[in-house]
Amino acid sequence: TRVPFLLVERLPYNFHKTKEIEKRKKLFIKIVLPMALAVNRKIKSYRNTILTLSKRQEKLNVAEKEWLTAIANQHNKKITEIKALLEQLAPVPVSLLLAQAAIESGWGTSRFANEGNALFGQWTWKSGSGLIPKNRDPGEKYEVKAYTKLIKSVWDYAHNLNTHWAYSDFRKARSNLILSGEKKPSILLVKTLKKYSQRGQSYLELIEGVIKQN
Repeated sequence: TRVPFLLVERLPYNFHKTKEIEKRKKLFIKIVLPMALAVNRKIKSYRNTILTLSKRQEKLNVAEKEWLTAIANQHNKKITEIKALLEQLAPVPVSLLLAQAAIESGWGTSRFANEGNALFGQWTWKSGSGLIPKNRDPGEKYEVKAYTKLIKSVWDYAHNLNTHWAYSDFRKARSNLILSGEKKPSILLVKTLKKYSQRGQSYLELIEGVIKQN
């Protein structure tokens, strides 16, 4: 099935009021899926360009070196660390992305999703850059990141999985699955995301359940 390249900036204002659960879930997937594909498409394009440039690294022109340096810097790597950079610069399995977006945003009904375009519940300690959780413990300083557009939340999620030290096991496992030609890596990668939530193993079981049921 072809997916229309239609990117909405935010969820409909009354989305959380949709009482028919299956209808809301289908609409949520229709909204988030094109963003997931768009982000992965861009990541693949960066990856393919890096693979091409790496074959003639000694003969790069100024513009090519600047581009490669900028991408490497975004991933805390040097332009000579091609293998490590490619391990970070790879697509996130779509069903895994959709499942986490569904869980973290309550299928698009959460306050963070509706007020801050935040689909993945990512934290920030930069005061004023996010939304303060109503149940935040006294003395805590974190906020839930807010975004001007939904797709920026998807970009940040992918960048988080692709760069943060907590997900190094995820990236290594993904690289091995890419090399093996695995077509459906989502379930196999779930076990590497234990550090994503304080709920630990129960959170991983929840992700797996959402993927299988939907």
